[in-house]
Amino acid sequence: MSHRSAFEPWEHTWTPESVTRFWDWHVDNVHFEPLFFSKRYGDAILEEISHRIPLSGPVVDFGCGPGYLVEKLLQRRVDTIGIDSAPQAVAKLTERCQGKPHFLGARTAADGMIPLEDGVAEILLMVEVIEHLDDDALTSVLGEVRRVVRLGGHVVCTTPNEENLECPVPYWCRHFRASSVGYHDGSCA
Repeated sequence: MSHRSAFEPWEHTWTPESVTRFWDWHVDNVHFEPLFFSKRYGDAILEEISHRIPLSGPVVDFGCGPGYLVEKLLQRRVDTIGIDSAPQAVAKLTERCQGKPHFLGARTAADGMIPLEDGVAEILLMVEVIEHLDDDALTSVLGEVRRVVRLGGHVVCTTPNEENLECPVPYWCRHFRASSVGYHDGSCA
């Protein structure tokens, strides 16, 4: 009879390459599709934004993943550009949206650089992105955001809110509360 040994965690250092592989794997795995935050909550996020500022383009969805929020913006007839660091995500988005009205393309960001001209965005969205960036990457990205958003434009960021990391309920089982643009988890205090 064979005995399994206990799981032994190992140290892992995230690099730009390993982060790209991680997200490319998620994008290629159909089982994760319904779990993407913007697929589940994109309509509520856009509704909440539209109560505060007009949803007018061009909108840049930075960290767009496979583009579920981009698709929701296109349905609202908003000129939209998707930007992501994962080439597979950009390819999937381009494949699904190429030729659709208001789709201005998808591009791959590299080394913290947003591949767009200065002042092109009326609105730049970072939905569940900044919590994935280390300090150096965040500093670089925020500098790029400032460059890409036109004077008088808007930057909208969302991050997890009221998240209890000790809670055994996985993040995809939590309920989004659009009124607070955060998480509500009824099973954990």
